[in-house]
Amino acid sequence: MNADPIFRALENIHVQGKRILYMSPRGKLLDQSMIEELAELDELTILCGHYEGVDQRVLDHWNMEEVSIGDY
Repeated sequence: MNADPIFRALENIHVQGKRILYMSPRGKLLDQSMIEELAELDELTILCGHYEGVDQRVLDHWNMEEVSIGDY
């Protein structure tokens, strides 16, 4: 996914300073502990890439946390 549309979308929903997860096979495994932590949040944004993923500049700029659901 190209950086520009993602930047515009995230800016439009005002996620600056909020928690953003990026679903990625190389991310930290989503486990029960993380699910319980995320359930406590008032707001959470999740970005899912398609095939090749997203431009690394997006992840870096928005300080996204890479999370994997594993290969169950």
